Amino acid sequence: MNGYPVDVTLVAHGFPGSVLLSGVGNALDGLRPENASSWGESVSGKIGHMEILSCGSAAGPLGDQLLCDFAEGCGGSVSGWTDCIGYYKGIFGGGHYATPGEKVTKPEEEDPEEIDPEETGQSFGLPVGYTEFGVGAYVDLLDALGSTSSPWDLDGSGVVDTIDEDFFFFLID
Repeated sequence: MNGYPVDVTLVAHGFPGSVLLSGVGNALDGLRPENASSWGESVSGKIGHMEILSCGSAAGPLGDQLLCDFAEGCGGSVSGWTDCIGYYKGIFGGGHYATPGEKVTKPEEEDPEEIDPEETGQSFGLPVGYTEFGVGAYVDLLDALGSTSSPWDLDGSGVVDTIDEDFFFFLID
């Protein structure tokens, strides 16, 4: 088995409708609406999903066109962001990206089914050692996303996922 398709994260500079791949000075060498389809075709069947961490590349009509054309060409999905992106290093190593913008995915994903924690019959609370809700607790939950053995698995599913994030917000509401 060749291991395809894979998920890819592309980190680069960008602006609406463009991802700069050869340095900040030459937008013509990057990924843009005019070449997104052919770039996508060149990796068809090899990429299942590509996350583009590039400032504003998904913003506006050019951003939509960029994502749609690449996704159509590669036969997978692609996500990008509508605003600037920053990287914040964690205190104990690791880190995460943050942006005030929205994540845009093409083709559009269906929203996961909303789960009302009260209907599950389970009780939820913060993990041991956390006495208050706040930015620190939320950052720790985000750092735990995807973990299979974490106290942030609030719904007991065996993995920390966006449902646990929903429960976190339910608890602070």
